[in-house]
Amino acid sequence: MFKSLLIIMMVFSLGACEDTNKVSEVPANDDIADLMTMDQRTVGVGKLNGVAGHRSSGKVELIFSPENETYSLIFENFSSQNGPALRVYLSEGPNPRNYLDLGDLKSTSGTLRYDFKANLFDSKFDHALIWCDEFSVGFGEALLQPGA
Repeated sequence: MFKSLLIIMMVFSLGACEDTNKVSEVPANDDIADLMTMDQRTVGVGKLNGVAGHRSSGKVELIFSPENETYSLIFENFSSQNGPALRVYLSEGPNPRNYLDLGDLKSTSGTLRYDFKANLFDSKFDHALIWCDEFSVGFGEALLQPGA
């Protein structure tokens, strides 16, 4: 009985975020050209991987621009499975405990850019996450390694 219940719960959690499409599937093309002209520093770079049976991929880069005292979290060649209430977090570790909510996932593919003021950054943030708030499950995560 317990084993059957456990299997049913696992199936539900894997498929929970799949049915409702609330994120745009039109590829995003956020402008990142201005970052190439500013004095800026790469803080971290990582590869986005799917988690909990969900598909996510792409390159993630965290950039600091001292000129305007902002950070930019950039997703390039991004692709993610769709789901409801998908959010973008910078987090201390792969589970959102100490984290910064950067907002709704803009699209399930393309180039995405999330800017935020430097005073919101915590040096303990070492993961970028795609998180389903509705079911408290991850869709994607990238460990951000120190950048060049």
